[in-house]
Amino acid sequence: MIEKTVIYGFLISLSMGLCALAFFVWAVLSNQMDDTEDVKYRVLERELEEERVHEINN
Repeated sequence: MIEKTVIYGFLISLSMGLCALAFFVWAVLSNQMDDTEDVKYRVLERELEEERVHEINN
């Protein structure tokens, strides 16, 4: 009985790991990992623009 539990746990862990690997490979192949630095600068610029507009309106 305990052996089945260990085997099932191993198979579930293995399948979860393979799903994570497949997701990572998909992300790399579809260029989801490109330009990750650019996003934070766009967010910062947008926040600065919103602050300027808020200061002008007040």
